[in-house]
Amino acid sequence: MNSILKRKFLTSFIVIFNIGFLINVMDTNVTQGTHDNILFSLISSLILILTFSLVCVAPFIIGIGIPASIIIDRASKNKKLLSLILHMATGCIVAVIILQLLDADLLTYEYLTNEFYFIKLMFICLYPGVNFWFVDLMIARVV
Repeated sequence: MNSILKRKFLTSFIVIFNIGFLINVMDTNVTQGTHDNILFSLISSLILILTFSLVCVAPFIIGIGIPASIIIDRASKNKKLLSLILHMATGCIVAVIILQLLDADLLTYEYLTNEFYFIKLMFICLYPGVNFWFVDLMIARVV
Protein backbone atom coordinates (compact mmCIF):
# COMPACT_ATOMS: atom_id res chain seq x y z
CA MET A 1 0.00 0.00 0.00
CA ASN A 2 2.84 2.38 0.81
CA SER A 3 4.46 1.93 -2.61
CA ILE A 4 1.11 2.46 -4.34
CA LEU A 5 0.58 5.71 -2.44
CA LYS A 6 4.09 6.92 -3.31
CA ARG A 7 3.46 6.10 -6.98
CA LYS A 8 0.12 7.91 -6.94
CA PHE A 9 1.65 11.02 -5.33
CA LEU A 10 4.46 11.07 -7.89
CA THR A 11 1.87 10.68 -10.65
CA SER A 12 -0.27 13.46 -9.20
CA PHE A 13 2.75 15.77 -8.91
CA ILE A 14 3.54 15.35 -12.62
CA VAL A 15 -0.11 15.64 -13.67
CA ILE A 16 -0.76 18.75 -11.55
CA PHE A 17 1.97 20.78 -13.24
CA ASN A 18 1.17 19.36 -16.67
CA ILE A 19 -2.49 20.39 -16.40
CA GLY A 20 -1.58 23.76 -14.89
CA PHE A 21 0.81 24.44 -17.77
CA LEU A 22 -1.73 23.46 -20.43
CA ILE A 23 -4.56 25.49 -18.95
CA ASN A 24 -2.32 28.56 -18.73
CA VAL A 25 -1.21 28.09 -22.32
CA MET A 26 -4.80 27.59 -23.53
CA ASP A 27 -6.12 30.66 -21.70
CA THR A 28 -5.59 33.63 -24.01
CA ASN A 29 -6.23 36.14 -21.22
CA VAL A 30 -3.14 34.91 -19.38
CA THR A 31 -0.76 34.78 -22.33
CA GLN A 32 -1.61 38.15 -23.92
CA GLY A 33 0.64 40.21 -21.69
CA THR A 34 3.76 41.45 -23.41
CA HIS A 35 6.96 42.57 -21.76
CA ASP A 36 10.10 44.07 -23.21
CA ASN A 37 12.24 41.82 -21.06
CA ILE A 38 11.91 38.17 -22.07
CA LEU A 39 13.42 36.94 -18.78
CA PHE A 40 10.76 38.84 -16.81
CA SER A 41 8.06 37.39 -19.07
CA LEU A 42 9.38 33.85 -18.61
CA ILE A 43 9.68 34.15 -14.83
CA SER A 44 6.22 35.67 -14.48
CA SER A 45 4.76 32.84 -16.62
CA LEU A 46 6.49 30.20 -14.49
CA ILE A 47 5.26 31.81 -11.27
CA LEU A 48 1.74 31.93 -12.70
CA ILE A 49 1.88 28.25 -13.71
CA LEU A 50 3.20 27.19 -10.29
CA THR A 51 0.63 29.26 -8.41
CA PHE A 52 -2.27 28.12 -10.57
CA SER A 53 -1.18 24.48 -10.38
CA LEU A 54 -0.79 24.47 -6.61
CA VAL A 55 -3.89 26.51 -5.79
CA CYS A 56 -6.44 25.42 -8.39
CA VAL A 57 -5.40 22.02 -9.74
CA ALA A 58 -3.66 20.29 -6.81
CA PRO A 59 -6.63 20.12 -4.40
CA PHE A 60 -8.76 18.26 -6.95
CA ILE A 61 -6.02 15.90 -8.10
CA ILE A 62 -4.90 15.06 -4.56
CA GLY A 63 -8.33 15.09 -2.92
CA ILE A 64 -10.32 13.30 -5.62
CA GLY A 65 -7.85 11.90 -8.16
CA ILE A 66 -5.63 9.81 -5.89
CA PRO A 67 -8.44 8.07 -3.95
CA ALA A 68 -10.43 7.53 -7.15
CA SER A 69 -7.39 6.09 -8.91
CA ILE A 70 -6.68 3.67 -6.06
CA ILE A 71 -10.32 2.51 -6.09
CA ILE A 72 -10.26 2.19 -9.90
CA ASP A 73 -7.04 0.16 -9.78
CA ARG A 74 -8.55 -2.24 -7.27
CA ALA A 75 -11.81 -2.51 -9.20
CA SER A 76 -10.21 -3.03 -12.61
CA LYS A 77 -7.68 -5.64 -11.40
CA ASN A 78 -4.96 -4.99 -14.03
CA LYS A 79 -7.40 -4.63 -16.94
CA LYS A 80 -5.88 -1.62 -18.65
CA LEU A 81 -8.79 -0.77 -20.95
CA LEU A 82 -11.30 -0.87 -18.09
CA SER A 83 -8.96 1.25 -15.98
CA LEU A 84 -8.62 3.82 -18.77
CA ILE A 85 -12.40 4.03 -19.26
CA LEU A 86 -13.00 4.42 -15.51
CA HIS A 87 -10.31 7.13 -15.25
CA MET A 88 -11.89 8.99 -18.18
CA ALA A 89 -15.38 8.69 -16.67
CA THR A 90 -14.16 9.91 -13.29
CA GLY A 91 -12.39 12.85 -14.95
CA CYS A 92 -15.58 13.77 -16.81
CA ILE A 93 -17.75 13.57 -13.70
CA VAL A 94 -15.34 15.67 -11.63
CA ALA A 95 -14.90 18.25 -14.43
CA VAL A 96 -18.65 18.63 -14.92
CA ILE A 97 -19.17 19.04 -11.15
CA ILE A 98 -16.43 21.68 -10.99
CA LEU A 99 -17.82 23.52 -14.02
CA GLN A 100 -21.31 23.39 -12.52
CA LEU A 101 -20.04 24.79 -9.21
CA LEU A 102 -18.23 27.57 -11.09
CA ASP A 103 -21.41 28.26 -13.08
CA ALA A 104 -19.39 27.98 -16.28
CA ASP A 105 -20.90 28.80 -19.65
CA LEU A 106 -19.45 25.62 -21.18
CA LEU A 107 -22.43 23.60 -19.92
CA THR A 108 -25.11 25.72 -21.61
CA TYR A 109 -26.95 24.58 -24.73
CA GLU A 110 -25.39 27.28 -26.92
CA TYR A 111 -21.87 26.18 -26.01
CA LEU A 112 -22.62 22.45 -26.24
CA THR A 113 -23.92 22.84 -29.80
CA ASN A 114 -20.85 24.84 -30.88
CA GLU A 115 -18.11 22.47 -32.07
CA PHE A 116 -15.22 24.58 -30.77
CA TYR A 117 -16.59 24.81 -27.23
CA PHE A 118 -17.71 21.18 -27.25
CA ILE A 119 -14.18 20.05 -28.16
CA LYS A 120 -12.79 22.34 -25.45
CA LEU A 121 -15.21 20.79 -22.93
CA MET A 122 -14.21 17.27 -23.99
CA PHE A 123 -10.54 18.20 -23.57
CA ILE A 124 -11.21 19.63 -20.11
CA CYS A 125 -13.14 16.50 -19.14
CA LEU A 126 -10.99 13.75 -20.66
CA TYR A 127 -7.41 15.04 -20.46
CA PRO A 128 -6.89 14.87 -16.66
CA GLY A 129 -8.14 11.28 -16.38
CA VAL A 130 -6.23 10.03 -19.42
CA ASN A 131 -3.11 11.89 -18.35
CA PHE A 132 -3.27 10.48 -14.80
CA TRP A 133 -3.86 6.96 -16.13
CA PHE A 134 -0.99 7.14 -18.64
CA VAL A 135 1.57 8.67 -16.25
CA ASP A 136 0.61 6.16 -13.54
CA LEU A 137 0.97 3.29 -16.02
CA MET A 138 4.43 4.49 -17.08
CA ILE A 139 5.61 4.99 -13.50
CA ALA A 140 4.30 1.53 -12.54
CA ARG A 141 6.36 -0.01 -15.33
CA VAL A 142 9.52 1.88 -14.37
CA VAL A 143 9.28 1.41 -10.60
